[in-house]
Amino acid sequence: MVMLNVSDEKAFDLIKWRSQETNTAVRVLCRQLLADVAANPLLDQSVSAEFAKLLMTAHERVGESGA
Repeated sequence: MVMLNVSDEKAFDLIKWRSQETNTAVRVLCRQLLADVAANPLLDQSVSAEFAKLLMTAHERVGESGA
């Protein structure tokens, strides 16, 4: 979603499409993508630090979006 700037629905549609096109389970594709990003970070340190702050405080904003 973040990297492609798409909605959660569109992101899932893309993963599902790739899964069907390659006959690879969605779960397996997602695990591989996460492993690839972990091995080749796409974000610099400052962006990673800001993301860490967002992660650690996300629960405080859950009510704001009408979850």
